[in-house]
Amino acid sequence: MKFFESYKIEEGITCIKGLTGELMYLIEGKDRAILLDTGLGVGNIKEYVEQLTSLPYIVILSHGHLDHAGGASLFESVYINQNDVSLLHNHSDIAGRKAYLESVLGEGFVPEDAYVTFKEIEYLPIKEGDVIDLGGLTVEVIEAPGHTQGSLCFLIKEKRILFTGDACNNFTFLFLPESLPVEDYGHTIKKLLARDEEYDRVLVSHVNHELPKSVIRDVYECCIDIMEGNVDDIPFNFMGHGAAYIAKKIDPEKGKRADGRVGNIVYRKDNIFSTKGYGY
Repeated sequence: MKFFESYKIEEGITCIKGLTGELMYLIEGKDRAILLDTGLGVGNIKEYVEQLTSLPYIVILSHGHLDHAGGASLFESVYINQNDVSLLHNHSDIAGRKAYLESVLGEGFVPEDAYVTFKEIEYLPIKEGDVIDLGGLTVEVIEAPGHTQGSLCFLIKEKRILFTGDACNNFTFLFLPESLPVEDYGHTIKKLLARDEEYDRVLVSHVNHELPKSVIRDVYECCIDIMEGNVDDIPFNFMGHGAAYIAKKIDPEKGKRADGRVGNIVYRKDNIFSTKGYGY
């Protein structure tokens, strides 16, 4: 069974797609490489990556969710924001990963022995401002809490590319139990906007690898609209997580925002305003 497929985005960056459309990235410099995320933990991503590169590499997780950290146990160590280690543990069981995959692809699609068995490994810390030198390419870590408390983005200045993972995309989930309030998340996106002149491209972690750069501003303005009540509030259900709402109406034929913009947010009405007294 074919668990992964890959294609080169440009020199030094390869996108790897898993069964449910989750995207991982192999970033290669002259001296070493990074595997960004390990997918759902179905199939052996370690063996697959080692067919793509002969460089020594490290593994970094954008966050702790099962569809991005499920294959982590195949490695001796991974880098992860320490705020998401407990989330990784909570999402590590095979039953949860199986339920997620079946919600996307249907029952019986994958044999039981294809699932990676969880084991404890070394969770190395990674934080805001860390810079990894790959030789000719540097990857800067940007903390981006919201989708989860430990979500990370990554900036390659030499290529003017920002990887946002699930931290900011065209359908950002903020309704999960581990998601921060919309107002807190807005401050995260404001930080990405402040660095707007450093990147031209935005790469994400699901289905299609690239979104227009305008997704960052769209999501920020969507945060403001939610706080001000300027929303369409389309009901959304996902794996029994309770009442959630899509902030901006989707065109069902195009699968995009009906108003032509890119960024959207799915949120809970009890998780809008911060307790930190920011003011927006």
